[in-house]
Amino acid sequence: MVQFFVTDTLDCSAVIGAIKRSRGERRQILLVPDRFMLHYEKAVMEGLGESACFDVEVVSFARLASKVLGLTGENFLSPQGAVMLLRKVIEEKKNELVCFRASYGNVNFASEVYAVISQIRNSGVSTEMISAPYVQHIHHDRLIQL
Repeated sequence: MVQFFVTDTLDCSAVIGAIKRSRGERRQILLVPDRFMLHYEKAVMEGLGESACFDVEVVSFARLASKVLGLTGENFLSPQGAVMLLRKVIEEKKNELVCFRASYGNVNFASEVYAVISQIRNSGVSTEMISAPYVQHIHHDRLIQL
């Protein structure tokens, strides 16, 4: 059995006390925001008086998602990894770009493309909706001008 501790504060005393009380009974995962990870890792190890342990783990939301998706066999790509991948694809396809040929070299271009893709995905727009008949009637020359 796994015991989760979720916190949004830097006060570690209550969490460390709970970890000490239930140590050895089950594996424990402390879920904290990314910005608190280092602080909590240090505090837990100091509070337990150990330099390493295998039954207590401090994880961020992204790391936990990566582990869970890894168990299901699905791949997980961080936002930074997605931007790096987009940058590579854009570089490989730069000669085929029509609308953004002048912009692709901009340092933030891949990040902006990622942001647009994320907004579209988070809005619930599917690939079927994008390729729907009402989008198909837009004149090709007009798209090139945009």
